[in-house]
Amino acid sequence: MARQLLLLLMLLSWLTLFSQKKVDYVLYLIGDTGAPKIDSPDPVLTALEKQLEKESNSSGIIYLGDNIYHNGMTPQLNTKERQVAEQKMKRQLDVLQGFKGKVFFVPGNHDWNNARPGGLEYIRAQEDFIEDYLERGDVFLPDEGCPGPEVKKLDNDVIFIAMDSQWWLHPHEDKEEFDECHNKNTYEIIQELKDKLDKYDDKFVVIAFHHPLYTQGKHNGSFTIKEMLFPLTELRSS
Repeated sequence: MARQLLLLLMLLSWLTLFSQKKVDYVLYLIGDTGAPKIDSPDPVLTALEKQLEKESNSSGIIYLGDNIYHNGMTPQLNTKERQVAEQKMKRQLDVLQGFKGKVFFVPGNHDWNNARPGGLEYIRAQEDFIEDYLERGDVFLPDEGCPGPEVKKLDNDVIFIAMDSQWWLHPHEDKEEFDECHNKNTYEIIQELKDKLDKYDDKFVVIAFHHPLYTQGKHNGSFTIKEMLFPLTELRSS
């Protein structure tokens, strides 16, 4: 949670720095929000809500996945696991109730049942819950657990392309489960992405998905000397 707060503070500092210049569109990017405080105010969500209240309709926010820790939203209703997942999601969605801009969510690996079997059903359950609760239309992208790319127009000159990076990494679903998807293999996905980028080459294009293309962090096997020699201390701190 400290990492999310630091990123949010950095973003707010950037906005303050350029506050004297004309801004055509403001876009917030936030991720790994899936473990908010339930029984007390969450500092990240509180700060985010205060900032969003100031924005006009020339703004937007994209949640970059891992929206519900640790296993996403079970499709099994009337269970303790589902109740907890809904609580976590509602805390995040309630922040958006007074926001005038556009809202979008993309999934992460934790949303796919923590990258385990049955993940596709979890993704579709989360999509249905978010869109029913917010009543803002098609905000969870790509639809139905498909890989994308899926395009949304944020502004006359700002285009959002949503993709699901976990689709590439998730080995558990049968291909028949994705029959409704426009693209069913990596070649088709990449080809359509190229076509979209060519189509909007005169626009400001934002491509959003959960996993980084390149990282120097732990997800790429990069650790500090302390983490390598004393890995259990990292387990305890987390």
